[in-house]
Amino acid sequence: MTYRIGGCSVFYTVQSTEVTGYSAPVAADCHPAPHGEPITPTTTFGDLADETNNYEADCLASCGNAYDPPITLITAGGRAQMLVEVAYSTVSGETGRERPYEQNPFYLWGMAIRRANGIDPDEWSPDRLDLFNCVGNPPPEVVAALRDVRIEMVAVGRAGMGCRR
Repeated sequence: MTYRIGGCSVFYTVQSTEVTGYSAPVAADCHPAPHGEPITPTTTFGDLADETNNYEADCLASCGNAYDPPITLITAGGRAQMLVEVAYSTVSGETGRERPYEQNPFYLWGMAIRRANGIDPDEWSPDRLDLFNCVGNPPPEVVAALRDVRIEMVAVGRAGMGCRR
């Protein structure tokens, strides 16, 4: 379900008869503010990230032509927040703007997985693609590369958002 509210296209996730989450793309006329601070088109992961956050990537290799996979920063909601999480996302196209490919966070993360698992950089391993799908805990060089990447989508929902849940 999609609604237009205050300049934002808000997408709702419904399970049975319950709204379990919502999301809105960040745009010039849409500044979601899940924790009271507006997320604008210039807000980056570095503006939001701290040691309590968790990054995850849906797909780092062989994702297909029609899919632009996101990297998401999830802030866990505690019991005081009724286990509501906030997820800040960007897609792979955004991470590569204005930087050499070898500094793209998707590339760096994929190469780190290859090194950790003894996979040659040029090797295509169809039997090991699960290593590149729904991954978390990026190495420090990936976190550093994400600091200046802009947030494109904000989602709010019950604990368990994201692909690794």
